[in-house]
Amino acid sequence: GAVDAQRSQRPWARSGSVHHPTAVERNNISGIQLPSRWRYLPEFAETYPHHPAPAHLVDVATLSTQALERQCSKDFISALEFSGDGTLLCTGGVAKQLRLYSLYKLFDPALTTAACDKWHGPVAEQKMAAKVSCLTWSPDLDGVVTVGDHDGVLSQIHLCSGHFLADEEAHAGRRIWSVAHSRLRSHLCASASDDKSVRLWAGQSLQQQVAALYPGSTDPSGRGAGGATALSVAFSPDDANLLAVSSSDHNAYLYDMRSLSAGPLHVLRYHHKPVSYVRFMGAGRLVTASIDASLAVWKLPGSQAAADVSAGVAETSAAMSSANLCIPFQQLSTSSDNEVSLASPSCQPVACGRTLTSSAAALMRGQVDSEICSSSSSGCSGCSGSSGSTLRPWRVMQGHRNERNFVGLSVRPEDGLLACGSETPFVHTYHTSWSSPLASYDMATMLHGGSCTMEHSMGQSVALFQVGPTGSAAGAAAAAFVNAVCWHPAAAGELLGLPPILAAATSYGHIRLLALTQKPGYQL
Repeated sequence: GAVDAQRSQRPWARSGSVHHPTAVERNNISGIQLPSRWRYLPEFAETYPHHPAPAHLVDVATLSTQALERQCSKDFISALEFSGDGTLLCTGGVAKQLRLYSLYKLFDPALTTAACDKWHGPVAEQKMAAKVSCLTWSPDLDGVVTVGDHDGVLSQIHLCSGHFLADEEAHAGRRIWSVAHSRLRSHLCASASDDKSVRLWAGQSLQQQVAALYPGSTDPSGRGAGGATALSVAFSPDDANLLAVSSSDHNAYLYDMRSLSAGPLHVLRYHHKPVSYVRFMGAGRLVTASIDASLAVWKLPGSQAAADVSAGVAETSAAMSSANLCIPFQQLSTSSDNEVSLASPSCQPVACGRTLTSSAAALMRGQVDSEICSSSSSGCSGCSGSSGSTLRPWRVMQGHRNERNFVGLSVRPEDGLLACGSETPFVHTYHTSWSSPLASYDMATMLHGGSCTMEHSMGQSVALFQVGPTGSAAGAAAAAFVNAVCWHPAAAGELLGLPPILAAATSYGHIRLLALTQKPGYQL
């Protein structure tokens, strides 16, 4: 009752009760006049067959952190994510804090530019016991965030009240790199960690661990030789039974959760360095990102599993057992908050003989396109399934710098958009139609000239703080890189009449909201 009363006095905490305006395209955000939103048009296939159609990232807001208040002291943001209704943004990092930003006023059509400086700070902060490495919003618990930290603790926190719903020693003190919720089975959560495991949790408040996967290990218990650090995990938004995992052995894995003990349906081989992120790009597509400075988009063979789910006939088995994964690994060690380094490979890839499960066989019998070929040698890169077929990436995207650090990955399947950071101050967006960046933005502009400003496309700005001499600002800008990105939810954006909005954070704690619009002077 007390919590409900407290929530009733805080509009930002009622993420499901925000009134949305009529879905009419907006030409301004917080009083900033914007060009028309960028959107893909069919005629682009002929007009721009090799290079992206002109697009532009417009800065619409700067969110303050302690880094701004302390004159650009380092405040590494490891993770950030919008709430499902798009009115809240939660961030976490090395400051051992979660920060909650309310974007309700920003997206209010009545807000004028003069009022922008009244909302840019966090509306709530939550102290954490350790550095935050990853976070995600719970899909069925309003105002609750699931958090993984550097000490291997998996927590669920109600941000309004500060109450911890769960606080599990999930990974024996080893850093949790990624955490994800299933949108189709909201009671199911997964965490990926430095302890070389992916663990599945069921029930509200992470009541029970129901399964554990050990990528690269020949021992189902994970105690045997080999094994690869699990770096990212994602549930399919369209198939309740599909789970994707990326790891330090340069591979990504696709599993059917109804038969985990049979191993992965497919092992996606393309990258030559650890695969830092994996994301589903709608039905039938998967995106992998690696510190080899490439993004790979994969067309997954077959659509039977997705058809089963949409027809309501696919159900996950109640009993989940540990997986036996047969792809060896290349050892990964960590040296800083967001950095990885490689040691020599411990072994070479080995053959993996298994009998196809019924679900895997159904998947392999589905319609496959020309990217699938017969594996003719052990050195053929691509996606190896239990049948020995190989799937090559449908498209590979390059244009950002990434050699050592995790720089973030976010997808917006409804618009075919991807975004990632870089080991430079630039954030990059891509579209699935082209291999080079669609639009890029220099996050270091807030440091150049010795001042941080909320710069607007119409030349208007609101000074936030001074960072001292120009030389020191330029040095800080050169050292910073973009390490976390997140697209605003497309459904919420349509309700609010917004263009695609991207949140990007730098290694110095600066957070900007950028709108993807038409490039000035070009007509789409």
